[in-house]
Amino acid sequence: GDGTKVSLGLGRPTRATSQSLGGPYGSTDARAIEERTWVPSEQRMRMLRSAMGDAGFGRALLQHLEECDSIQRSRAQCEEDGEDQLPMPTSMREAH
Repeated sequence: GDGTKVSLGLGRPTRATSQSLGGPYGSTDARAIEERTWVPSEQRMRMLRSAMGDAGFGRALLQHLEECDSIQRSRAQCEEDGEDQLPMPTSMREAH
């Protein structure tokens, strides 16, 4: 990811649309699909605010940011205590 906390396509679906990812027939754009379809964070936020309205966007964003902060705190705590960390298996036998 890009380090931002606002995503498109996560959560409860509100509608479904489709669009070709390949671009126009015969397109010469050789960039990877991830680069051709990337939506910068600022644009994602504008799109969501427009689709959800100011109040809905504000409520959802606050809830989402609180959840992200909680997850990040939990991950940091796990990294610090090392209790859940195991070395990678070095053989197929260890992996099973």
